[in-house]
Amino acid sequence: MIGASGDGQAVRPPSGASSVIRIDGPSSPTWYRFPLDLPVGASASLAADGSVVIDEFGGPVGSFAPPWAKDAIGRSLPTHFSLSGSPAAGYVLSQEVQISGAAFPVLADPHYTWGWISGTVYFNRAETLKGAASAAFIAAIGAFAPPPFDVLLVVSAGSYAMIAGWVVADNRCLEIKSGGAAYEYSGGYCR
Repeated sequence: MIGASGDGQAVRPPSGASSVIRIDGPSSPTWYRFPLDLPVGASASLAADGSVVIDEFGGPVGSFAPPWAKDAIGRSLPTHFSLSGSPAAGYVLSQEVQISGAAFPVLADPHYTWGWISGTVYFNRAETLKGAASAAFIAAIGAFAPPPFDVLLVVSAGSYAMIAGWVVADNRCLEIKSGGAAYEYSGGYCR
């Protein structure tokens, strides 16, 4: 789904859900481009929180979490996404990283959080809290999910709501793998 251009390094982790950008020095580019290979009928849009939402068939099927970048000593660096293109021409997601004053190497991660690539549905903290309170919320999300999540979430909503309650008690978030197994996680999209 994504690949980078620029003379920094883009490393695709085994899950295929993200591409970590490694910026080795102050002369490296500050913009990194990721062509999005979306299915016919899908579209992408930039959200107010800095994330990018992928829609298909009138509903969200995935998103790139708001971008982050950290330098070698763990300082967060200013970064943002921009989006160009159209459904007909294709989309390009770009991430700019402000590297002035950074300790190198710098790492940044455009992280895809749902759908075709990751095979996992990640609920953030607010979504997990709603799911713990209501099986109907999880079933409603299932109505907009890509296969196989659509059927899986609707049929298993009651069980997932109960698991979400346990996850909330651990101050973590709910994730559901494509095979239907539910887990808890923290960090990243869990905010």
